[in-house]
Amino acid sequence: MSSIDFNEIRYAKQNSGIYFFSIVDVFATLINSFAARDHWDALKKFDESNNGNLSSKYKLIRFANSDGSIVEDYGFHSSDILELLSTFNLVEHNSLVQLEIWFNKINSGELCYILKHNDISVIEIEINNEGQIKSYNDIKNKHHLPVGTLINNKFNFKNLHMWWKLRSIPTFRDGLKNLLANLSLESPIPLLHNCLGLSLSDHYWICPLNKNLLWSEVNFYDNNYSDDVGNFLFGNFPISNMHINTMSPDCATDGVLQKRWQIIDGIRYLIKGGTKPLWQEPINEILASKICERLNIPHVKYDLIRIGNNFFSKCANFTDQIFEFVPAYFITKLINSENSSDFDAFINKCEEFGINDARIRINQMLILDYIIANTDRHYNNFGIIRDSKTLEWKCIAPVFDSGTSLWCKEPNNFNFDMTNVQSKPFKCNHDKQIEFVDDFSRLVFENLDGIVQEFDDILKSTTSQTDYITKRNANLCRALEKRIEMIKTIANRHN
Repeated sequence: MSSIDFNEIRYAKQNSGIYFFSIVDVFATLINSFAARDHWDALKKFDESNNGNLSSKYKLIRFANSDGSIVEDYGFHSSDILELLSTFNLVEHNSLVQLEIWFNKINSGELCYILKHNDISVIEIEINNEGQIKSYNDIKNKHHLPVGTLINNKFNFKNLHMWWKLRSIPTFRDGLKNLLANLSLESPIPLLHNCLGLSLSDHYWICPLNKNLLWSEVNFYDNNYSDDVGNFLFGNFPISNMHINTMSPDCATDGVLQKRWQIIDGIRYLIKGGTKPLWQEPINEILASKICERLNIPHVKYDLIRIGNNFFSKCANFTDQIFEFVPAYFITKLINSENSSDFDAFINKCEEFGINDARIRINQMLILDYIIANTDRHYNNFGIIRDSKTLEWKCIAPVFDSGTSLWCKEPNNFNFDMTNVQSKPFKCNHDKQIEFVDDFSRLVFENLDGIVQEFDDILKSTTSQTDYITKRNANLCRALEKRIEMIKTIANRHN
């Protein structure tokens, strides 16, 4: 008797060239786990005792050709599933006990998984219809729990629930509404379940209970993934009724702006757009990258690419099969800052982790943000790189995601106020936040000579030259020049 084999239909194309998909993926488990021919009579009786319907919550399962054309639709009555099994020879042998246990799980809208870190089993969890972690059953390795969920050696389920939720696409992402409507979903969180929670930021994922999947078989660093979700989010809608393969890191990428992952010459790149009407964020990413390069600040390198009528930023992934990214947000869950500033508390925690240059690296980030008037350096936009196997903290992550800068969301603003620029994360004003920086000597600000002209050239080559845009671009360049003069003045006071 074989063990339960979860989601085989969902991930593997059948020999007939026909594969399974459904608006609710859980039914792959139902068919695969329960429909053994030698238990069919028992299944039929069990079905009849439940009003002839194996689940009242889910209404449709469907088979399709590889081109997306529909072969058959099936309801959930025993006779339909038996016909389906006979047609496609989809038979698994499982005991009636397993059948009853897992039928009850599905009928209550829950599925059991193991949250894994690489191939290390971390915690057994139950996920409900909405894709949320409903409960947990057994912690198998507390050391590999997601950062911020183990506080003072006590597990915090609320933080695990939030950690999972924050992995999903934000509900206000451009293009998401149409994607969810096509998939008959009310929120993006179930998409995490569809892609096993896999991302290109860290090495956590969920493995169906008793399914012998390996990290090497499913991770997005080594394995190809579907472009369907990314295409949809970028407005490339599939033909009517065509299946959308949601096995994609785009299901587990946060942030408001239009973005997607693409494999180009074997390298994973994040492609990211801007905010209408200015669409300035991609240009700001290029500027921030060039400033960091001149000041020798560790950073993610950004380039511009054109898609249709718009320019997008493109950057290579800064994590890999060994090193993962831990956002500062979850590190702050480990911090008690009652007796110190948020800045000092974060630095102290990093130094406690063995990152001795944390103050230098965070100082550099704050200086960059001051220069470009970045208003969105929230706690998920910086963090720490960690070895996912040894759990050794390696370094502050390179500077990335600096696009929400230089008044990019103020299309009618021509006179940029230098005295009250909002900031994050340690103070709400840049003039206050820059006071945390106590050493400017490592940066040679003379290396920024010519950067304003370079910024002007980028603006002229990427934006329309209407009177409005020309005037605004000229004012942006003057604002950048002024910000550089201001940081030089501050640095001279400290030296």
